[in-house]
Amino acid sequence: MPEGFTYYDMARMLKATIPIGLYRLEHNDIFTQVKDIAGRTGKEKAKARKTHPDDFFPDLDKTFPNHQQLPEDIWSGRTQFPFSSESIESYGKALGLRITSVHWLRVFGSLHGHILPMTREEYNGYKIKWEQDPRAAPYIPLAILGEQYCVAVVDREKLSTITTITISDRVPVWFKPDTGPCPIRSPEDFKRNLLQGRAAAGLRDSKKSIHEEMTSADNIFNGIGTSHACEILHLARIHPQYRASHIFNNYSLRIKLQKATATFFAQATSLEYTQRVPAKKTTDPAFEFSRAVTRYINEQFTRVYRKRSVRIPLDHYQELLQSQLIDPVPGSGTQYKKVLVNCFHTGRVYYYSILNKPAPGAGLLTAKLVPRQDWKGRALNALGNTAEIGIASFMDTVAYQKEQATEVPKTSRRVSIKTG
Repeated sequence: MPEGFTYYDMARMLKATIPIGLYRLEHNDIFTQVKDIAGRTGKEKAKARKTHPDDFFPDLDKTFPNHQQLPEDIWSGRTQFPFSSESIESYGKALGLRITSVHWLRVFGSLHGHILPMTREEYNGYKIKWEQDPRAAPYIPLAILGEQYCVAVVDREKLSTITTITISDRVPVWFKPDTGPCPIRSPEDFKRNLLQGRAAAGLRDSKKSIHEEMTSADNIFNGIGTSHACEILHLARIHPQYRASHIFNNYSLRIKLQKATATFFAQATSLEYTQRVPAKKTTDPAFEFSRAVTRYINEQFTRVYRKRSVRIPLDHYQELLQSQLIDPVPGSGTQYKKVLVNCFHTGRVYYYSILNKPAPGAGLLTAKLVPRQDWKGRALNALGNTAEIGIASFMDTVAYQKEQATEVPKTSRRVSIKTG
């Protein structure tokens, strides 16, 4: 699922690419229709969906909650509206698109669900393909169409939601008001909420791991998912299987967590990140990205998530060694130690950490350490599959389109990029 950095990068790309002008909505009903399941029992529906997954899509109300709030002439696409970079915002794990002065679309992308700038030529090529095969990829339930470009909501897993929000005194913002502050847009509010907020205080009695709370408690950790949590806990030097109550009953550990979170998200506005992950692409096809961006995300931005090993500063290594969180690594090192990255898992949730032994003392949840040979490809090589983090979390649409024999305009050279 896209996380804070991905939504931030998508907003940057849209702002840099979409020109100011008049636009109109186009919702593709072929991707919001449940096919041939009326009258079936629950088991029959489940079996049919499993047997023929490409034949089934969410219904209109599930994909477009509250779409009736939009003026009918706008929803139908008959009336254009002004749209520009000022109409695009990201906030945590959501992206907002302003349609009128009081109407917004709040987009939550599922796994491999993204909001991309796309040329009208490429979009029209997909429409021709859909006429031949209504189930052909990519799935674009909604597009905001301009003269040359459009904003395309891509929903590969058919799980994204595009909710209409009407701004009023009762609903003053487009994003969910019960979510916590965005760590990129409002870092000071995020810090205050984490250290002094009522919701954070409630974690003093939590029985979940700190990693699980960070990936589920959006009222505190807005914008953080599995990969972000792994990276932040690595920076904080906190075991991902510690109970959240252990962290939030210890003020010094909470400070370490807050500082690591601030350090992680401060990269978004750093000169290095904005140069290495530019908002403006050099290729027109929506799903193509520079190999240099992928390499940067894999080798430098991503430190532990899905990695096989990582070099850590000597003081980091010595601190973990003294805390009995890691076994000694043979060999001498002056500034860095190369340490294997381990994968803990509880149920279906995976935690990637350099910690390779249970932490002493109270507060640690039991977790299975998955042997390296059993990772089944989840480990990330430096130049292999990309991590599900940042802009490089886009699917390998180039290969996917080839499999589907999708015809798209050949406006530039194809760059093969494997992505998560």
